[in-house]
Amino acid sequence: MPAARPKVRFDAIVNSLTVAVLVFRHHQLVYANPAAEQLRDRLRAKYRSELSVLLQDHLTSLGEKVDVAPAISLLTGQGGEPFYLHVIPLDASGRDVA
Repeated sequence: MPAARPKVRFDAIVNSLTVAVLVFRHHQLVYANPAAEQLRDRLRAKYRSELSVLLQDHLTSLGEKVDVAPAISLLTGQGGEPFYLHVIPLDASGRDVA
């Protein structure tokens, strides 16, 4: 009998990433990893901007494109700091995106 394979803890993997990962359902934030929380705090302190509002606006501007395929956008902060947004549909309906 083969040995049971341990379950992969994807939550532990995503939580340890240094890249910000946010998941939206119907344009509402439902998950943010620690890196996203750090980015949110930095944007709030440095630019007085709310990351979730910025991303909700961006998702709205993408419209139906979110349902079809991943999209990559480049935003620039006031000080020239680049922000790359990689929007990925997580289900066929486009209801959940990361």
